[in-house]
Amino acid sequence: MKNPAAPALYPVQEASQAQAVAALRGELLAKVGNDLDIAAELALSLHLNHREDVSALLLAIKQERWTEVRRYAHRILNTAQLLGCGALVGLCVQVEEMLAREAGQTRAELLADYVQVVENLSVVLERVNRTF
Repeated sequence: MKNPAAPALYPVQEASQAQAVAALRGELLAKVGNDLDIAAELALSLHLNHREDVSALLLAIKQERWTEVRRYAHRILNTAQLLGCGALVGLCVQVEEMLAREAGQTRAELLADYVQVVENLSVVLERVNRTF
């Protein structure tokens, strides 16, 4: 279920990071019936797992291991869906589809935009985690 208040997470164009943090914190609390302990565990888990995925994604991009890039894009897609981040979901789908058919400059441009958004989500998740 998409949360209309959840941020799209394009680089601070649609909402400030503080608003994104508040929206994601609220989304996590809503998903666990406002149980602060469970929300804190979920926030920590999402933050750590996403951070690991981003590190692995960046390494795979650097090493041009496109099958792995696609796999990590799909993992990040799952996180974005859980959090209701529609713009990131769409970008993940674009990356997965592009990796199946494109090469060269188109790939580089889309991946540059994608990495910026994914790294922004990392910062937001870290800040959300610190609110619990």
